[in-house]
Amino acid sequence: MVIMVPDVAAPTPQIEALCTCGMGSSTQFHRRSSIGSICKCSAVSFARPGKRRSFSMADARCSCGAVTLSLPGPSKLVVACHCLDCQRRTGAPLGVGAFYPVDVVAVSGAAKEFTRDAASGGKVRSYFCPNCGSTVYWRADNLPSLIGVAVGALADPKCPAPVRSVFEQSKHDWVQIDGAVEHFQQSSAAKNSNRDAPTI
Repeated sequence: MVIMVPDVAAPTPQIEALCTCGMGSSTQFHRRSSIGSICKCSAVSFARPGKRRSFSMADARCSCGAVTLSLPGPSKLVVACHCLDCQRRTGAPLGVGAFYPVDVVAVSGAAKEFTRDAASGGKVRSYFCPNCGSTVYWRADNLPSLIGVAVGALADPKCPAPVRSVFEQSKHDWVQIDGAVEHFQQSSAAKNSNRDAPTI
């Protein structure tokens, strides 16, 4: 939520934005008054009166807001992964990633890296917030042109559903992935060897 308040003390008209992103208590706000600036949580922008533009620069973020990603829009490539590594990474029965070309994603904040061997070969580097511990995104050696973004970090119930479900050999019996989905017992890399095939 963004509340726009005129900054009457400034010599030229400006807008002061009060961000209620949850970084402070319910009675505290981030306050900055500067044209073209972004608050610490990257959730609001500051614009001249008349334009009154307020838009999210942080389409994905960790729980505390210290690590954020700016994304171009919904991903067309969402993958559900049931491998044991993703289960341990998320603390859930599966991980779900939205994949984007690396060159369209802007990362803000200092994330910590954890590198592991991927079940599909190569290494996977997961990036998480050193403050709250949330994993926000990852990169895989076998997918150098793509970045995987944790769907939970998007916090958007309208995020597209998975189009692939991989490593179903370790899927929990009670998990159902329905709809127009490609199903793979292991990685999807072999079947999709001629194109980018996200495997988490």
